[in-house]
Amino acid sequence: MYMKITPSMTTNHELVEDAMVKAVELAMKFVSDRAYDVARVACARLADIKCYEQAGELYLGVEMVKEAIDVYIQGELWPKAKRCAAEMAPKYEQYVEEAYVAFLKQKGQAEQLVDVDVIAGLDMMVQRGQWEKAIETAEQQMLTKHDLPFFSVIA
Repeated sequence: MYMKITPSMTTNHELVEDAMVKAVELAMKFVSDRAYDVARVACARLADIKCYEQAGELYLGVEMVKEAIDVYIQGELWPKAKRCAAEMAPKYEQYVEEAYVAFLKQKGQAEQLVDVDVIAGLDMMVQRGQWEKAIETAEQQMLTKHDLPFFSVIA
């Protein structure tokens, strides 16, 4: 009965969220052989109404780790996606990292990109004509990485 409630039936997202959570919980408890299928449908509905965190938790409840990571990425819940990959599926760490870099590039967040991909972040700054910022950031990265003055490394 809970699965009959869909986002197209109501604008009350809380009602949909509660119904989907209940549906997955009941499936896990009483019909574990159907829990995977129920979670897949319920979590897709949760993602439709932007309840990404709840969808991720439900996916994890039925051990659908890749799906949880994907929904965290979809919701831009980067710390959760990274932690989930690191703790539960290390084979997806690079996948999350690449998605994060692509997200930062798309959003034009050069400063944050430098923390993940220095070259890509510096390239973005240069493309924007932010030469001073790029040089300052490169110098700071060199100091952080090598504990040497930037110009002594070049010389």
